[in-house]
Amino acid sequence: MSVAMYGRFVTGRRGVPLVRDALGLLWQRGIRPRVFVFGTEEPPEMPFPYEFVGVASPRQLARLYNQVTVGVALSLTNYSLVPLEMLACGLPVVDVAGGSLERELGHGRGVFYTEATPAALAAALEELLGDRDKWRDASSAASAATAAALWGRAAERFYASVESALQAAARAAESADGATRQVAVSDRQR
Repeated sequence: MSVAMYGRFVTGRRGVPLVRDALGLLWQRGIRPRVFVFGTEEPPEMPFPYEFVGVASPRQLARLYNQVTVGVALSLTNYSLVPLEMLACGLPVVDVAGGSLERELGHGRGVFYTEATPAALAAALEELLGDRDKWRDASSAASAATAAALWGRAAERFYASVESALQAAARAAESADGATRQVAVSDRQR
């Protein structure tokens, strides 16, 4: 029973204090997962023992994600690739409800969404850490979610946005050209 925790406290949008407090609640309840903290250069202060991974290479992170039970890498504002990397390794993820990951992936994809409170995060972690069948189902769903062409969807969206921008530019050029012709005709009529 173990947790990979993104631990960069200096980036407030990452919600690291919420995760720290959630894991602290688990420890108070006697649930003591092995915790690995990564993504930061300096070991943070935590109310429980942990193993400091630091800033790791993609290969080291993949190894970590394949060894632990649950991943937590919140992003309270913008989209983060870290949870997707975890999911690609078959690692179930706990994240806050209503965020960009939920909007992108939806439900049933190996991500357990919960309120952005330590108690709710702790409950979701406890559920995944304690129920092997639920974990196995979530792990399978995680792998399938990322294999289902997230990058393909991103490429399609990118292509559509470029195509839309080109069409808008063409329309603007046509409008400008038409306006220029109209001004030229008006000037000749004077």
